[in-house]
Amino acid sequence: MKMSLLETLLRGISFFLNFSSSENINSEPVQKYYQGAEEILKVLKPIILNAIFDSEITSDEVLSKAFEELGVSVEELLQQFERWQPLSSKAYFVLQVESLISEIRNSCLDIFRVLKSSHQHLPYELSSASLELHLQKIKHVGYEQTSSVIKEAKRDQVGNFGPSSEILLRIAESLSLNSNMEILIEAVALEKLKENTAQAKKVAEVQCIDQLIALITHMHHCLFLIKQSQTCSSIPIPLDFICTLSLELMTDPVIVASGQTYERAFIKKWFDLGLTVCPKTRQTLVHTCLIPNYTTKALIVNWCESNNVKLPDLVVSTLNQVYPPCATEVKKLVEGLKSTSNNVKLPDLVESTLNQ
Repeated sequence: MKMSLLETLLRGISFFLNFSSSENINSEPVQKYYQGAEEILKVLKPIILNAIFDSEITSDEVLSKAFEELGVSVEELLQQFERWQPLSSKAYFVLQVESLISEIRNSCLDIFRVLKSSHQHLPYELSSASLELHLQKIKHVGYEQTSSVIKEAKRDQVGNFGPSSEILLRIAESLSLNSNMEILIEAVALEKLKENTAQAKKVAEVQCIDQLIALITHMHHCLFLIKQSQTCSSIPIPLDFICTLSLELMTDPVIVASGQTYERAFIKKWFDLGLTVCPKTRQTLVHTCLIPNYTTKALIVNWCESNNVKLPDLVVSTLNQVYPPCATEVKKLVEGLKSTSNNVKLPDLVESTLNQ
């Protein structure tokens, strides 16, 4: 093994471990994955630094290949963390990162197995007992594995009923998609990612992103159905009166540049996050001015009076949903659904339903 390969790997691991001071590490889902990879590499680094450099085993081809693969995976994982932004796709990030952490873990296990089975004279730090201890440490490093749940949901998506509410809740909790607005933000992030990936002509990745878009869209539709099923009124609310962001009857409807109407507090929050696309149409907005929709407001008031429905309190309704108290909006809705059915699977909502 060329010594420069070990030096490059050590430098890469050092860069990775120093990344703990980056601001990106403090955000989810970055933090939990960084900590898992960090724990693995902290087990391996002293072995390379203190023992392998002075050992004759550096010429082993299998070990050389394992170190080379490890170096590539560490570099790619660091790039994923460096590229992370608050409005990035969480689902795509998790799929990429979990795959790389798995590769790093397997490469480290291979390295310790090769060292353990070597017949060459090794320093004391690489004794069989010591290597077994380090190997077991890496085996027991835990990190969240959401990829398998996402892949299961993608398979279920092909079926007649789609993923169960329990699976959707697990994905939402793992990705910190705690509200309907965050689900829509994820959908927008995936659309943007698809556009960039398509320009790079990465066909396989585009197909994967398409599947994720379908899954997140299904999650949004299911949340809408759950919300509708739990409404206090037995009279269905006209879809034109429901805000796509809040999933509630609008009290202060405003029009955006795309011509779509939203609840003022929610679309303002959307813009405040730096999003400049229409939540419904995904159209880039030429401006973020909000125009009061007096016509829709009057229709809503008339409908409420005709059907003896109380118009939601403006302040309480908006603030509770934009900043959900205690349990998340998604979790509360799904738990409410589960209280009425132990194994509910929601059918796909026809695409036009929410776009009317």
